[in-house]
Amino acid sequence: ACIDQNYLQQEIADAAYRYQQAVDSKKFIVVGVNEFINQNEKPEIEILKIDPGIEKEKIARLQKLRRDRNNLMARETLDNLCQACQGTENLMPYVLECVRAYATEGEIIQVMKEVFSEYREKPVF
Repeated sequence: ACIDQNYLQQEIADAAYRYQQAVDSKKFIVVGVNEFINQNEKPEIEILKIDPGIEKEKIARLQKLRRDRNNLMARETLDNLCQACQGTENLMPYVLECVRAYATEGEIIQVMKEVFSEYREKPVF
């Protein structure tokens, strides 16, 4: 009942709201956030810049993997995983079988999503 009614998420949201109100009203002091702020200080934040060529390299490696692997074997192991997902068996041996056949993480996850769907938490305000 608690899970279905989002009780825990509501408690977390309420606590976060009370905390933020206390910080905003300065009932709770956070050094450097709402008190004792150095206006002259500008923090240097290093921005991570990833070379655009890396994406192309990763795509090329994935295409090569799919071209060079035994696609029939990969498909068969993914089908076995799909069947196992519909039962109550331990899925780990089936996942490992897929990995050994060079099925990609995305392919494995897609099979599981098709059977189990994807959890979407209800928003709490």
